[in-house]
Amino acid sequence: MSHIPFFNGVFNIGSDDLGLIGTVTSVLVVISSLAVPVIRRKYGYRVAITLSQCIAVTMLVFMALTELYAHWEGMAAAAIAFYMLRTPFMNMAAPMTTELTMNFVGPDNQELMSALSSSIWSGSWFLSAKIFQGFRAADMAYYQIFLITAALYVFGIWKYYRLIRKWEAMNIPQSV
Repeated sequence: MSHIPFFNGVFNIGSDDLGLIGTVTSVLVVISSLAVPVIRRKYGYRVAITLSQCIAVTMLVFMALTELYAHWEGMAAAAIAFYMLRTPFMNMAAPMTTELTMNFVGPDNQELMSALSSSIWSGSWFLSAKIFQGFRAADMAYYQIFLITAALYVFGIWKYYRLIRKWEAMNIPQSV
């Protein structure tokens, strides 16, 4: 949850306000999650996954850059807005990428894929927290860490795009 020290350290936003921001953001995540099946059916995996992730990464970059202009009037509000927009878009992809992966591996390998995916996510949360901790201990600014994160996300989006193209070439029907 690197956004908590970011908002507190850069903009001196306290825990009460952070709780409210988190609550509103969670409501936005729920609303966007309900729209995922409709968006995926209308636009397909390629557009729905890659566009939602590209928007999320753009919002992350904008949020990161607010640190450089934190002394400007309104930058805290801008950072909050970018965060509140980024989070739903970032979370929209999860159900679609899970569905795509399960369709890609087929019914015989879905249990194994689910177990591997769960293990990878758990490990990645731990690893990313340790990396973040190391970067902060090395006095790296939040914007630098967020820009590195954005670059890694762009790589992941590109890999998903390639997977989607491969899946489309296989002509496997989508789940309805």
